[in-house]
Amino acid sequence: MASKEDSTTGDTLTLLDQYFIAAVTHPTATDWIKNATKDFEFQEGKQWTDTEKKELSSRGQPDTVENLIAAKVNRLKGQYKNQKTRIIYRGRNVQTDEPAAQVLTDLALHIQQQSQYEFEESDCFDDGIISGVGWLEPYVEFDDMFEPSIRIRHEDCLNVFPDPYSRKYDLSDAKYICIAKWVHLNEAIALYPDKKLQLNGLYTSASESGSLSGVDKLRNENYVDSKNQRVRLVEIRWKEQTKKSIGIYSDPQTGNQTVDFSKITKKQQKEFQSLPGARVLNKLIDRIKIAVFCGGVVLDDIKDLPHSYKSLFMIPYYVYRKKNGEPYGVVRALIDPQTERNKRRSKALHLLLTNKVILSEGAVRDKDEFRAENARPDGLPEVRGIEKIKVVDNIELAQGQMQLLSESEATMDKIIGMPMEPGATGQLRSGIAVARKQATVDLNITAIFENMRRTRLLVGRHILELIKQYYTEEKAFYVLDDMKKAKQVNLTGDHIQSIKSSIYDTIVDEMPDTVNLQDEQFQAIGQFLQSANLPPQLAMAMFPIWIGLSTIRDKDQVIQKFEQMMQPSPILPKMSLNINWDALYPEEKAVFADMFGRKDLSQQEMQLNRDPSQIVKSKEGLQKTQMKTQVDMQKNQPDPQAQQQELQQKQAEAAMKMQQSQQQHQQKIGQSAQQHGQKMQQQSEQGQMKMIQAAMNAAATKGKGNGEQGTDNRPRGNQ
Repeated sequence: MASKEDSTTGDTLTLLDQYFIAAVTHPTATDWIKNATKDFEFQEGKQWTDTEKKELSSRGQPDTVENLIAAKVNRLKGQYKNQKTRIIYRGRNVQTDEPAAQVLTDLALHIQQQSQYEFEESDCFDDGIISGVGWLEPYVEFDDMFEPSIRIRHEDCLNVFPDPYSRKYDLSDAKYICIAKWVHLNEAIALYPDKKLQLNGLYTSASESGSLSGVDKLRNENYVDSKNQRVRLVEIRWKEQTKKSIGIYSDPQTGNQTVDFSKITKKQQKEFQSLPGARVLNKLIDRIKIAVFCGGVVLDDIKDLPHSYKSLFMIPYYVYRKKNGEPYGVVRALIDPQTERNKRRSKALHLLLTNKVILSEGAVRDKDEFRAENARPDGLPEVRGIEKIKVVDNIELAQGQMQLLSESEATMDKIIGMPMEPGATGQLRSGIAVARKQATVDLNITAIFENMRRTRLLVGRHILELIKQYYTEEKAFYVLDDMKKAKQVNLTGDHIQSIKSSIYDTIVDEMPDTVNLQDEQFQAIGQFLQSANLPPQLAMAMFPIWIGLSTIRDKDQVIQKFEQMMQPSPILPKMSLNINWDALYPEEKAVFADMFGRKDLSQQEMQLNRDPSQIVKSKEGLQKTQMKTQVDMQKNQPDPQAQQQELQQKQAEAAMKMQQSQQQHQQKIGQSAQQHGQKMQQQSEQGQMKMIQAAMNAAATKGKGNGEQGTDNRPRGNQ
């Protein structure tokens, strides 16, 4: 007798099979699979059916393919790569939440870099523009130390089958989603070794009878491929809704009080409802379940999805959708003009390579031989009478086909809204006019990139919710900033508490193309340095900034060498000087005191302003002369007035001579110091300009070397 648990599992398995069968057999799903397969084939160059190729072969007509679809798709991919965006977070309370918001932004960037998100998203974008839908899956993995890491990966669009009745972009109205993958039987057994017997039984039963046995009567064509020994593993995530009752009571003293009815007895529930002003609120709560099964075999236990965020954790990227929910991409509208182009080119080539011949009966001996010789460039057809034969070429018909061929390419450009070619600007001479014209053309593809922003917004919200749940301990991590330099970011306990308790808005912000912006700034600053005639010191200060914006190799070494060249002169070596300190003027004493590092002595000598010893001696000699003259005058007692005048004249001459000597000496020192200062300034300016020119030549040489070697230090964009 089956247990209650087995019965419950069987009922759930039947429900899951119904979900999966509905997902893969619904008209919306079957039409999309058929059309998406054709979309991928056309993009990859398979544009003729086997029947068409057979017919062309019978005519001798080439099955030419000029794959413009691939060119248009690749150009769209290039436009996508040039779009730089970043997921950022903003707190509602700017002052208190901003530090945690910045850490959240850096942490989201760290998660994307560790997941190589730019490549995963690029694969998703490729699926979207070709088939109409791409998929991204956020998930959490644990290392050997059970440390959680949030990651994002791309899932093949042909493996994902959402609820066909879902219409909302974020799948919030979807009941379930299936991820089904075909694997070899041995691989399935290796993944689930404890289910080996059931898997072998499932495969054998389907191979022998063509149908599955069992109470569930599951349809084997969706699970077993007996020809290639493969089975289909289906992971399904679905929502189970449970009713939750919450009692609300308004207390005048304590305010509103809530009670979860699932945590109290029925008697307590009745007592609560009898309170005045009490009311009961009933809500439907979603629980996300997950299981892996194949046919009638449950391979992994049915359990709750461990994430607290109520989502199916599959993020779509829809390019376009029909009203019935079927996705479609840009290739779908290009198939008809591409088919027309292939057929017209094939027909035109066939017309150019063949001729029509009108001949009378008996004009040639053997028609097959005549046809073969006539088709050869060096053929030699033999006829009985040339007047009985008329060769009609097909050039006019071929020209008509080629004209229609060129119109089909213009039609493809109009359908997809491709950027204008360099020579398609016509009479537009203004750059603004060209930009406006291009913006008008780009309107056709605006929805493609707008929906990608929408997908990135969903990615940012899932990252935020996973961070709140799993990153509960302090950690340090590194991110590469815009200049591709590593930056350490610390997630502290305060940040964790703020992230859990505050509300943060997710924003997808546009970012400039860092590489192109650097090149523009590098060229602009280089031209400015050459033409602005800046003072040498200002030019030297801007030079490291200019080199930092370049894309030359080893630019850090160039900047380091430049900074070493700009270091101040080394300290003067120790030396012994024999100076007669008393014989120096105050200015000379101050200079030597500064050289010795004695600022106090320099200031003291300038304040005292003492004369040199030779000046002091001259003054003393003058005083002695005056005293001797006075003594002699007293002894000889000549004419007092004449002697007085003579004495005054001698004193004046001596003072004038001493003053002239002092002025000449100071003037000589001043001129020497001024000439030396001017010479040093000229040498410094010449040296600085030489260093700038040498460094700029070295930078230009390195940049040229990079171009010759084909290297590119630009960071790879979202390719």
